[in-house]
Amino acid sequence: MNYKVKAVIDGRTYNLSTDVDDGYIERVAAYVNQEIVSVTEVMHASAIDAATMTCMNIADNYFREHVAAESLRREISILKADNEIHAAQKEDVEALKQQLAEAVAAKEAAEAQLASSGDLRAQLKRSQDECLRLRKEIVRMGKNG
Repeated sequence: MNYKVKAVIDGRTYNLSTDVDDGYIERVAAYVNQEIVSVTEVMHASAIDAATMTCMNIADNYFREHVAAESLRREISILKADNEIHAAQKEDVEALKQQLAEAVAAKEAAEAQLASSGDLRAQLKRSQDECLRLRKEIVRMGKNG
């Protein structure tokens, strides 16, 4: 959409045709006015010199902000990469927790089987002792009989 906007800069009215709303243009014009006032308060210069210095100040601000924005983009990129690494590590930790739970369950099952095996060993020992006792009894009866 094309807007017709009036902007007042340094006491002069400019008729602008723009694709942004008038509120934005008013904020831009106010910023430029503020910069012009800052320059003219420091140095008493012609309108052209004040405009040139204002352009230099605005360009300086722009490039400083551009550098800062680029630095933030790099930092965001690094943080995103770190986040992806942490997400992968979290998945690894969850997989390890699952493996640990399975290993604990297998250990408990093995311990239960071992305990059961111990009971079977005791039964086997009692059975062997009983067989030995019975053999001795048979041998003794065979000698007496």
